Amino acid sequence: MIAALALTARLLLAAVLALAGAAKLGDRDGMRETLGAFGLSPRGALLGAVALPPAEVAVAVLLVPASTARWGATGALLLLAAFCAAIARSLARGERPDCGCFGRMRATPIGPATLIRNGSLAAAAVLVFVAAPGKSVGEAFAGIHLSPLAAAFTCVAALVVVEGWFSWELFRQHGRVLARLRALEEGTTSAPEGLPVGAAAPPLDGLEERLESGQRVALVFSNTGCGACESLAPEIERLREEGGLEIVLVEDDRAALEAYGIAIVPAAVMVEADGRIASPTATGAAAVGKLLASAEDHASRFLRVAVG
Repeated sequence: MIAALALTARLLLAAVLALAGAAKLGDRDGMRETLGAFGLSPRGALLGAVALPPAEVAVAVLLVPASTARWGATGALLLLAAFCAAIARSLARGERPDCGCFGRMRATPIGPATLIRNGSLAAAAVLVFVAAPGKSVGEAFAGIHLSPLAAAFTCVAALVVVEGWFSWELFRQHGRVLARLRALEEGTTSAPEGLPVGAAAPPLDGLEERLESGQRVALVFSNTGCGACESLAPEIERLREEGGLEIVLVEDDRAALEAYGIAIVPAAVMVEADGRIASPTATGAAAVGKLLASAEDHASRFLRVAVG
């Protein structure tokens, strides 16, 4: 009984890891963005995007033969433990980046179910390790005698099931895109991130002092270990050194994120000198960089008028 369960667990783990690795191989840029959202530095995200997909495929290959099943189970357990730790860390910080488990094919935000799924797969890896080497795939099917026609039918049926699953996932993905496009056309998109323009800015340490300059102030929200946040650090440092833009960096402050209605970092918003929100909230490194560039131009015009 245990041998049969272990063999089933081996084949399940091999299929999941092979599919996940193959999906990520075709979307290295997306994988790098996902790892950055989970807190890796830009360099770490790049290395992970290069190394993780072939590692998953290699572990899947090791799981199939009985002679290497224990090595495969060890690799699977290490990968799944790392995934669980990253997911638990993000959930504890109130962050829900896309899982990226199967690349863009199934890009959905993480949640408790994601942690439970990976924990269950890790338990399957432990079972394989304990029961290894176990039966080989050939031994397990040695007593089953299929005619050539039945064998061909079984292979075709398996291919149809896999193809159907892929098609369903692509259909769902495209359906979400079409729904968003339709919402944009009809003007029924959900409320934007952050506080509305014109609302009073909640108090923050350092904000009132910077507002005394009479200029707009850029609030930039980030968390320690956020790779996308770290990618903005050189630009923020440059703006601070040049002194053309007032910036308040809000780091690791969950209360501030809640007060400003922000769920995703990095994020940024402009505050007028009178203490009111001056811009929609920008989320993501690209959007934050664009907002800061626009704010820098505004600050430069303000200084020229003041001097003139």
